[in-house]
Amino acid sequence: MQFDPEIKFYPNPFIDELSLSFNLEENAGVGCKIFDVTGRMVYQAISQNFSEGAHLMKIDTRNFSQGIYTLQLSIDDFEKNIKLTKLNDR
Repeated sequence: MQFDPEIKFYPNPFIDELSLSFNLEENAGVGCKIFDVTGRMVYQAISQNFSEGAHLMKIDTRNFSQGIYTLQLSIDDFEKNIKLTKLNDR
């Protein structure tokens, strides 16, 4: 599985929405999970097949509490983890 290593998560810190963009060189299964600091999964996108090309996923984070999270992105056998910070909107 080959893909463009340019995977972007923005904004970080985030308030109400988190965007994830990635580019695939070929069709691949993509999954996304978000965990809070205790390791509890607070979000899971159903793993699905994406076609080759550029993709954008938007995640509604309005119900997340302020704090630190880990987003786990899996593309076939590849896995990337990134730390994210949720801020209050007030």
